[in-house]
Amino acid sequence: LYDTLRTRWQLGYSVSCGLRMTNGVLGLCIRVMSERFDPATLQARIDEFLVRFRDRVTGMSEHQWAKHLLALVQLKLQRDASYHDEGERYWAEILERRHQFDVARLEAQA
Repeated sequence: LYDTLRTRWQLGYSVSCGLRMTNGVLGLCIRVMSERFDPATLQARIDEFLVRFRDRVTGMSEHQWAKHLLALVQLKLQRDASYHDEGERYWAEILERRHQFDVARLEAQA
């Protein structure tokens, strides 16, 4: 997403995405901050990116998909880089009242 929206298409000076869980509903957040483009243009380009990304994912061979899946599992199983990161992860679970402190392991298993 960053490579396409920020680097190639140069839509904004700040581009990010992430997952969020709100009241048990998993969502994807995409944020683009731009001085050059209005919100409607940004939304249209984000929608275009999502269509292209979906096509790219559905067009993957099983071998490519398995490589991406393995990389994701390895990422999920990585240890926290610092005690600060570990604390942030625990606090997020507490604040969201999920209290599922081993969620990365469970996601990797799934």
